[in-house]
Amino acid sequence: MRRNLPLAVFLAIPLLIPLGGCGIFSFCGHLFAPGSKEKTVEAEFDGLKGQRVAVVIFAQPGVDFAHPRARLDLTDAIAYELQQHVTDIKVLPTATVLKFQKDHLNWDTLPRRQLAKTLGVDYVLHLGMEEYTLSDPGSGLFRARITADANVYAASPPDMPDIGIPTVGGPVSTTTDHSAWTGRLRVIYPDDNDHQILTGSNNERSAKGDAHLLFAKLLARKFHQHKIPAE
Repeated sequence: MRRNLPLAVFLAIPLLIPLGGCGIFSFCGHLFAPGSKEKTVEAEFDGLKGQRVAVVIFAQPGVDFAHPRARLDLTDAIAYELQQHVTDIKVLPTATVLKFQKDHLNWDTLPRRQLAKTLGVDYVLHLGMEEYTLSDPGSGLFRARITADANVYAASPPDMPDIGIPTVGGPVSTTTDHSAWTGRLRVIYPDDNDHQILTGSNNERSAKGDAHLLFAKLLARKFHQHKIPAE
């Protein structure tokens, strides 16, 4: 069984995640080998505890056309990880978010504060998906690449007055949105050091789920205390 397989890089703060040869499920259940020294990492933003949160993904039309389940599956994975690790968080169901996006095609033009208020949440975790591909251009084999800019926006920032923001479909407010947290995340799965060959639809579906889960875990870690291997 192979060990120490790097699968992802967090571009805002470079991070290598050692994985066993068993893949992402080894990462999920046994992140560190027995006896490994660990250190605690605090959340970059801990304001989501006990809050109502909507995970909202913006993807280019080409992504939705080529991968119609991409936003649904990735939103589900992120919501699951947040609910598993962030204390008392309440994540808006994915179906509710996607219905809102379908019913309001101009939703991404709204000020983020208004988006949060319209969805009835305290915070919006907004991801601008820059890249989503599932095959290696050279070999044609499965290789997921997911890159996104992530921002957390509050419905009512304590240092900003609530001043007449328009409803959905109205003119866009000039009120400046202030991100409570921002980051950039990129996942490549499997990476260049993993020589597994994925054949058959079942393997590819499983690997796609692994890639979504890895992305979701790395993103959710930004909002809760966690442990990593000590140097």
